[in-house]
Amino acid sequence: MHSESRRHHRCALRERGPSRPCLLVVSSTERLFNIESESSPMQRHEKLIYGVLVRGIDVLPDTKCGHYASEKDIIAIKFPCCNTYYPCYECHEAVADHEAIVWPRQQFGEQAVLCGHCGSELTIQAYLDADSTCPHCQSAFNPGCKAHYPLYFAMD
Repeated sequence: MHSESRRHHRCALRERGPSRPCLLVVSSTERLFNIESESSPMQRHEKLIYGVLVRGIDVLPDTKCGHYASEKDIIAIKFPCCNTYYPCYECHEAVADHEAIVWPRQQFGEQAVLCGHCGSELTIQAYLDADSTCPHCQSAFNPGCKAHYPLYFAMD
């Protein structure tokens, strides 16, 4: 962490009151925000991944999160309700201040899936057709994510 970030970090901690949320700049690509419970083992994060902002809980550089962190959990999905990427639906539930909505079929041509290994943004249809493998870098995606498709995409 460079000295400017450390100064900002210390200053933010000193100015924090007991009832105010804390905003800490950790680095140029990561920011902790609105930590509601200091006893919680998970931290809310925003992280730039290949230049794309991804929000969630304990977000790692390859889009893994505090909820899903296997070697194959390397995608983030953009939610149409807020036009923001999250590693999973649980991260959206924990961090967003609104209910999630699913992508309608007529918008499956939209880029809404980020590969955490190579940074490629896939259309929803390309992701669904990819058979759990990034078509750009050939990295394996978690095939178990298929069980959650209805939480992200209109599958009827």
